[in-house]
Amino acid sequence: MGRSNVVLGLIWALILPSHTLNAQQTGAVSLLGHLDKKHGQSNGNPPFAFSSCWGYTAGNGREYALIGVYEGTSIIDITNPSNLVEAAFVRGPSSIYREMKTYLQYAYIVSEGGGGVQIVDLSPLPDSVRFVKSWTYGGFTRAHTISQTGQYLYLNGGNATTNGGIAIISLADPVNPIKVGEWTVHYVHDCYVRMDTIFAAGFPEGVSIIDARNKPNPQRIAQITYPGSGTHNAWTTEDGKFVLTTDETGSTAKNLKIWDIRDLGRISKAAEFTANPSAIIHNVYVRGNYAHIAYYTEGYVVVDITDPTKPVKVGSFDTWPSSDGIYAGAWNVYPYFPSGKVILSDIQTGLYIFSFAGQVTTV
Repeated sequence: MGRSNVVLGLIWALILPSHTLNAQQTGAVSLLGHLDKKHGQSNGNPPFAFSSCWGYTAGNGREYALIGVYEGTSIIDITNPSNLVEAAFVRGPSSIYREMKTYLQYAYIVSEGGGGVQIVDLSPLPDSVRFVKSWTYGGFTRAHTISQTGQYLYLNGGNATTNGGIAIISLADPVNPIKVGEWTVHYVHDCYVRMDTIFAAGFPEGVSIIDARNKPNPQRIAQITYPGSGTHNAWTTEDGKFVLTTDETGSTAKNLKIWDIRDLGRISKAAEFTANPSAIIHNVYVRGNYAHIAYYTEGYVVVDITDPTKPVKVGSFDTWPSSDGIYAGAWNVYPYFPSGKVILSDIQTGLYIFSFAGQVTTV
């Protein structure tokens, strides 16, 4: 946990929920805005009201956060972080698991609640959005996560394939997707695709590295396994020489692990990073020399990976200053806006907008 920022607390005391008044930030991370706009929530203690998030930048430069809520997807204009506005709401099946990706002017949304892939045209923003349709194939109704690279979607988990592997979907026609391949060796919780290489995270299998140049017939070319693995997601450094993994479950440490993959025949662990031994890590993304992490009860954590063998924490913001070691707090982070803004979704308290000193932020 970081040191208290008294000035920040005073500024936000009038607008943040009471439990965030003690939120802590450290280093190069600064809070720009926050919006807690719920659309229903699950039963439980604590309840789940929000899930994943992603970003969209319109052709006119306006920036939007897409955040999963219990009853659908909320689309929020974050161009001015001090005046966050919900521009649209897309209703979907009730679910505590909802993920989305964007391609061109379209959003593709999946959940564990069913309904297939929701396709939403974002081009009418800021006034509205246009729901195109819900797309399914065969027996597919739900996916746990969704990935996107180029004109392809990758549907992971759920019943996207017979055993919850990866379904590969062509977006050559963005409003009429076509399934063109699948990989079904084991259940895949999430995947990152670098050009034509898939890094498929599964537990307890670890990470399967898959050659997907031939979309109808992808082939595993290497695997990262380790005792007690519970690999939740994976992302590579920008040069592709190292892969970062997060362990949400299993008996291994629930932290960040960095693997040297320069020689796929001799993959080795290069480093580990733990923000708090009592907290559970969730998702990691890389931009430049920094790893941006959604770390559940530890909040948003930024790690300098200029030297991947020596990761160093350079900033954080704790959105959940209560008990550690539970599934509460930060779910996902998106650090890819051209302006440098970073958004984070918190399961209980919604959307946060940050600046990070390692990236130029224009507000």
